[in-house]
Amino acid sequence: MGHEVNITQDLGPQFTVAAASEQLTLEVGVKSSSLFSLVVNNPSSSDGIEVIAKTTIGAYKAVTQNGYICQPTLADVSNYAGITTVAYVLNDTMTAVRTGRLTEASWLWTPNTPIFIGVDGVLTQTVPSYPIRRIGWAVSATQINLDPYPIITGV
Repeated sequence: MGHEVNITQDLGPQFTVAAASEQLTLEVGVKSSSLFSLVVNNPSSSDGIEVIAKTTIGAYKAVTQNGYICQPTLADVSNYAGITTVAYVLNDTMTAVRTGRLTEASWLWTPNTPIFIGVDGVLTQTVPSYPIRRIGWAVSATQINLDPYPIITGV
């Protein structure tokens, strides 16, 4: 039979990866994979999720479904709606883009590296402490592909 391994004894303390629940409204319809999506620079409501801004929010910020800037907390990353592409003020109807490619000439991403939600909704390539929510990756220095992964929590 197989050899049993006591992970704590043989390998030291380990993290347990647990799936976290995510609140998401699913739209029924035909959608192509984000791998083949066109560049989304001026999204329409069909390209993202419409959310009412509960505060002033800048362009290219991660936002929650309840209209706030997404923070790297379990509650916020569970309510992640998408990324803004323009700035909004209180009570504006925002379009948060969740999947597809975004291009911004001022970005300086490291290609083929994941992108995460950082403090104050800032997109970052620095892996945050738990919870971790990879929302996309850099295609080039100025282009990202949004394709959110499940949340990873350290237990």
